[in-house]
Amino acid sequence: MKKKFLMAAAILSVSAVVAGCTNNDVPAEPQNVVEEPQDQQEEPTEETEATEETGDSAEEASGVDVITGTWYETDVLDSRTLTVNNDGSYELAYRGGGAAYGTVSVETDDNGAVKYCFYEEDGTLWAAFDCNERVSDLYSEDDGGLHFVGSEYVDENEDSFDTLNDFEDAEFLHETSEGVDAESYEGMWACDRCSITIEDAGNGEYSVYITWANSAEECAEWLYTCTYDEYTATLVCDGTGTLSNVVYKDDGTEDYTDVYTDGTAAFIMREGTLTWLDMKENAGDGMVFMP
Repeated sequence: MKKKFLMAAAILSVSAVVAGCTNNDVPAEPQNVVEEPQDQQEEPTEETEATEETGDSAEEASGVDVITGTWYETDVLDSRTLTVNNDGSYELAYRGGGAAYGTVSVETDDNGAVKYCFYEEDGTLWAAFDCNERVSDLYSEDDGGLHFVGSEYVDENEDSFDTLNDFEDAEFLHETSEGVDAESYEGMWACDRCSITIEDAGNGEYSVYITWANSAEECAEWLYTCTYDEYTATLVCDGTGTLSNVVYKDDGTEDYTDVYTDGTAAFIMREGTLTWLDMKENAGDGMVFMP
């Protein structure tokens, strides 16, 4: 809800003491009447003017109209497009098709921070972005680190678009995807001491299992749950990939150490070869996997 800045004015009443005569023949002693000073309009000071201007600016800057336009999600593989309309409604479009809709309001949280709050059609809060001075970006640390960039600032944030959905890269992948479908990825792929196994997990998901042997006693294992992006004809895992280090003991048991559980990756199959794009640690750079 917008903060409203209200100014209270105190009104002082002025009373006069009226003296009367008790004897018409003898003039009464003059009464000492003390006049209370009349209210005077306080001249605005520079500090007062600055405070009022700041309040007006803050209210104006926090309006939904400030973020009206098109925004592109960054730092993820399966980026979305967010459109905020003048009437306070929004559309969240997905790369693979489909969209979500809702409304936007400006609210103040318990800590006094002003937020752009995006509500889904059923009233569920989808995201709350900070109101900041740089309206070219929308950040929401409370919702998994969401980051959207205004369409007119895409070139300025070029480094932030290091994903499959860089608009130039996505277009290139789309143009070269002829003859590639989801089934093309299934099977086993290998490059030196690293192997990739891809299986259909059902419900539109694909399991990608990667093992990289560092030695006879130790290896690294990645596990990604991916979805198929029809536009780029790629498999994409957005933030749920896991990496574990495995040590094989002499007694035949295995000792697993979790390294991370928030890996992001994509798999690109073109002309019979597979590329592993690891957005977490670039583990697959320079590698070409063959069936």
